[in-house]
Amino acid sequence: MPRSLPPCLLALALLSTSLRGQDVSISSEVDWDKMEKPTRVLRQQLFRGDVKADLTNKDHLEAIDFAAKEAVYRLYWHRAAALIKGTETPKEREERAKNRPTKILTDFEGALDSLNRAKDRGNVASMQAAYTKAVAGRARDVILQNDPISTVNAARILYLLAARPVEKGGFPQSAKAWGDAVLPRLAADTGDAYAGILAELAASPRVNDGAKYYLLRGLGDLLSLPRQAPPLWKKETEDKGVRAAVALLARKTDFTLSTPRDQLEGFKILRVQAVRVLAASGQSILDKEQPALWLARIAAGDALVSPYPRVEERIEAAAGLGRMVGQADKHPDLVADYAAHQVAIAVAVFAQEANANLDSKTVRRVRPWKADASRLLETIEAMKANKDAHVTTAAEKCRSILVDLADGKEVSAAAATLVDWVLNNAPPSKSLIKGDASATVILDRSGTPAPKDEKGADKGKGDK
Repeated sequence: MPRSLPPCLLALALLSTSLRGQDVSISSEVDWDKMEKPTRVLRQQLFRGDVKADLTNKDHLEAIDFAAKEAVYRLYWHRAAALIKGTETPKEREERAKNRPTKILTDFEGALDSLNRAKDRGNVASMQAAYTKAVAGRARDVILQNDPISTVNAARILYLLAARPVEKGGFPQSAKAWGDAVLPRLAADTGDAYAGILAELAASPRVNDGAKYYLLRGLGDLLSLPRQAPPLWKKETEDKGVRAAVALLARKTDFTLSTPRDQLEGFKILRVQAVRVLAASGQSILDKEQPALWLARIAAGDALVSPYPRVEERIEAAAGLGRMVGQADKHPDLVADYAAHQVAIAVAVFAQEANANLDSKTVRRVRPWKADASRLLETIEAMKANKDAHVTTAAEKCRSILVDLADGKEVSAAAATLVDWVLNNAPPSKSLIKGDASATVILDRSGTPAPKDEKGADKGKGDK
């Protein structure tokens, strides 16, 4: 169930200084009440599967578009009165209170779920794809208004369209169950349209960072879906998303000791979504961009990465980079031994962090460590497909620690041994990308976890 915005994301949203765009085509619910009645019965029939959506039928398309407007525009309507007029009537205030974003988001999840549970899913298949495409377009309408709160919540709607639920213990929903729910929504040209909207908005300087968190999170989930034949989206569309993620990682920051903690941590959890996009895309090189180098720098805690990366970022980066190491035929320019060493550094840091918190009670446990260890273990197993000697050694040293952590066992001695190995056994190669001596990772933090502040948040040399 959707929750209120975390304070760190709210801080990012309110930092926006963009001007509002043009008003959405239906700017008040009064207009909506007059216009939606002719399609109400048909919309209900389409959602139940009583009537099969015909995408050549003008009435069906109009009904689907009204359903999308109802799902998304409510996020803006009840803020628009105060924003545009500078005041609101008691009735408008009452309506806004009844239509809080958490309720609207819950209603939207219910609409998606009702389509998944339709008795005849074949009858709602075309409806699912058309509805997804319409919702994505209408969410874009709201985001381009640049009202900070409406923008973030519309981005949450976009994220939910392909979100992968997290189940008990922090494990993601099975790929089959997730695919069964999401893939019908992306049929025909909807997948490319949806990916294009996520990429466009994630790259836009007009969109605040609170919204970009959900846009990049949605893109990361989308790119993590099992690849289909024919592809659900065009390569050039995916490339736009990758470039948007790289641009965020390359952004110059000016955090200081006086930067509010919510703002600092908000940027870190935004950055992890950009890392997930690069990891899910699996492209080591994209024209002049080098996504693999960003993954290596985040995984190892490069001195150029500021603020210092959270352990969550390093897990995501190591997972993406490790998969590339195991697919040498797809990444001929990636230097495997150098990449594997950065993965090993990430595992060493992860092991120390996890070991210190593994036995904590649930409310004090900062990560689902066992689930994280299992995921990294999958990465190491994939990495072993590469028979380079340094890769093999790194994989063996990481594997035993991750097996124990996945079983909930203490690994302090083994973690210290791995830290010693990564510090004293440099990879034979000197850079990550063949022919590019500048594609390196700079370690001046000794490959160890950052010290903790009094609240337990990661804090390293990058936090000036």
